[in-house]
Amino acid sequence: MPLRPFGPTAPVGVSVSSKYEFIDGEKANYPIVRMCVWSGVSRAGFYEWRTRPMSATASRRFWLAVQVAKAFKASNGVYGYRKVHGKAGCTCRP
Repeated sequence: MPLRPFGPTAPVGVSVSSKYEFIDGEKANYPIVRMCVWSGVSRAGFYEWRTRPMSATASRRFWLAVQVAKAFKASNGVYGYRKVHGKAGCTCRP
């Protein structure tokens, strides 16, 4: 059975950003070089990804997560997703 270019363990169907996030989270446990090989991504690409500014989508998701957490905390953990959605102001951004 022939091996893929980056070995038999390279995840298929997973976004490169997800692979980079995983590598960044596990860098204390495994060498970055090996994880890049296992994941099928370049080491240079990983280091470049770390220095990129947050994307507009990631920024919006972070802002939204903060708003949802505030709305849930303000309700003392009682509100369900419908009320949290309404109170968090999920339809607009300041």
